[in-house]
Amino acid sequence: LETVEKFERAFEQYALQDPNYKTGLEKTGPEPKPDTPDPWGPPTQSDWVYVCEFKQFLQHFYLLTNKVSGTKYVTANTFLEDIADVHFMLGEWSDHVICGDDEIFKCMATKIKTKYEKYWGDPEKMNKYIFIAAILDPRTKESHFFKDMIEDTYGSIIGNRILTSSHNEFVSLFGEYRELYGTSTPSRLRELASQARPSANASENSLVRSRYNHTTRKE
Repeated sequence: LETVEKFERAFEQYALQDPNYKTGLEKTGPEPKPDTPDPWGPPTQSDWVYVCEFKQFLQHFYLLTNKVSGTKYVTANTFLEDIADVHFMLGEWSDHVICGDDEIFKCMATKIKTKYEKYWGDPEKMNKYIFIAAILDPRTKESHFFKDMIEDTYGSIIGNRILTSSHNEFVSLFGEYRELYGTSTPSRLRELASQARPSANASENSLVRSRYNHTTRKE
């Protein structure tokens, strides 16, 4: 779609110079439903608007898929933010915040959101280490951002349960860590710390983090 969009003017000029181009694409089927693009004939101005909006809609998923599929950097620490990003983005699309009253995009976003809810809609069924990994991220920890992100995504009631269980699990894990490495010498601890490599995507801001930072600055 990104490539096709660059040739919008070329399609327009071709329609003016070659009458067979338009004739070959004339309507040969039933009339389209109301408020839907006409599938027949050469591309119209409204068709190009759909191309642009559809590209923006899919681009988020494309970039997110590439990010979480990375193999040369750590991804576990940002996975919770990625889940929150999808929740936030689908909510905007399905609630007309971005695409107005466009029923096509609303329907598409609603179907994707249903699939999202099936796998990521219930945090109590998710792997608890998704939350632990986020806490271990020095940019997140058990901060106001972490709390707001979970509550905005899952609601205050479920969110508070997740925050409590995540904290308890984190404390339990730290207890095990202290038993294993509590007697390590300072030089050994420095050696372990030097082996830790920062994530290649540590400087990237997610949609939900950008929104939180923007809200914080306004306040």
